[in-house]
Amino acid sequence: MSKLLLFQGPVSSRSGYGDHTRDLLKSIIELGKFDDIKVVDMRWGDCPKNGITAMDSHLLNYFFDPTQPLPKRPDVFVQVSVPNEFNPIGEYNIGITAGMETTAVAAPWIEGCNRMDLIIVPSEHSRQSLVNSIYDRVDEKTKQKTGTLRVEKPVEVLF
Repeated sequence: MSKLLLFQGPVSSRSGYGDHTRDLLKSIIELGKFDDIKVVDMRWGDCPKNGITAMDSHLLNYFFDPTQPLPKRPDVFVQVSVPNEFNPIGEYNIGITAGMETTAVAAPWIEGCNRMDLIIVPSEHSRQSLVNSIYDRVDEKTKQKTGTLRVEKPVEVLF
């Protein structure tokens, strides 16, 4: 049975995230572990969408129109984005983010990370910012603490 990987990120963006996304996508393709790879290109703010050079034009062959139905639920879904945008749609979901150059991330980023099965970041600093950010969960009516919000999924560093 063929394995489907759906890869979503700012592949065509001329930005740091776009460069990172293209590098990741090329590495996944070169691995040869998936029979079917479909790519959904995302906009990245106001960055131009002219980041794919002639040397990388083969990536366009993998582009998929997200308005069309997928042949099946993806075996693996990879999303390169900021964590609050993570949305798991595969059997196994990987969120890849650069993280933040700060020591604490916002609660919506933690919630986004917890929607995925694995988080990949480019530095130990980004990893520590995610795993060390902990917030109290508070009941809006009683104002009583009901638990804690923290990243509960594995966070790995991929240089």
